[in-house]
Amino acid sequence: MKGLLPFDQHMIDAFKKVHTGVRISKGERWLSVGERCEHVAFVVSGLLHVL
Repeated sequence: MKGLLPFDQHMIDAFKKVHTGVRISKGERWLSVGERCEHVAFVVSGLLHVL
């Protein structure tokens, strides 16, 4: 992941955290809807910033 895109380190950590959580949960809804929306908005805004 490092070096592929000029992402902020905090953003990369948040992204990894989400993916790790999704893998570990195996489909369980461990994130509240609010947290999920926040992460999605964070990633999308980061992608738009890069583009």
